[in-house]
Amino acid sequence: MRRRSAHRSARRSLSIVVGAVLLVACNGDDPATDRTDEPDEVEDLSDDPAEDDDPATDPGEDADDTDEDGDADADAATDPDEAEEPDADDGTDGVALTTEPTTSTSEDDGDGGGGDLAVADVRAGSHDGFDRVTFELTGDATAGWFVGPEDEPSSQGSGEPVEVEGDAYLGVALRNVTLPPELPEEIEPWDGERLAAPSDADVLEEVVDDTIFEGIHLFFIGLDEPVSYRIDRFEDPQRVVIDLIEDP
Repeated sequence: MRRRSAHRSARRSLSIVVGAVLLVACNGDDPATDRTDEPDEVEDLSDDPAEDDDPATDPGEDADDTDEDGDADADAATDPDEAEEPDADDGTDGVALTTEPTTSTSEDDGDGGGGDLAVADVRAGSHDGFDRVTFELTGDATAGWFVGPEDEPSSQGSGEPVEVEGDAYLGVALRNVTLPPELPEEIEPWDGERLAAPSDADVLEEVVDDTIFEGIHLFFIGLDEPVSYRIDRFEDPQRVVIDLIEDP
């Protein structure tokens, strides 16, 4: 990874408005659709492969596995764990390329829709023309976010400095997150603290986990220099995806 001195420009810090978030457990079950066939029909359809395995409904299949530039899977991710995200048109709350602080605007992420939510995984990948950080979430609530440049990373709540590799920083505050002790047993949060960038990343240095405070899970992204970025949320599983584009 090449290291370049950044020309610090006057940038507005991400102002994180921390408010008490009431997380209401959502225990409603989704009734499964009864697909039991009549006995006389089972004999006729049992040997039909189209009935036994429909790839369009198989949760193990990803119908649209292209990156946000429309390139096929073979085109980019160097980390095998960093799968290509769906096309940007499939996102639910996208933000166009920007250098300014942004916040999610979906109607359903104001209070998360109730239920529990945790960051299940954090991934970083290097792609053709951009680096990508993916926050995968688990639980039945909807994530919101505040994202923007940071002059000096500091821990929410305490205000203590946070050590992050790089010469420029992006703060990522994911909203509606449940504290780990309050999560149900089946939800396992990510237990990492620091994630190094791939060796061939253009601008990404590392991702650092700060803490969860009043429903906000704060991360910092360390960069070689200030960059433009775009952010979107995808479903199945729920992901908040940030693409980091080196300014020309």
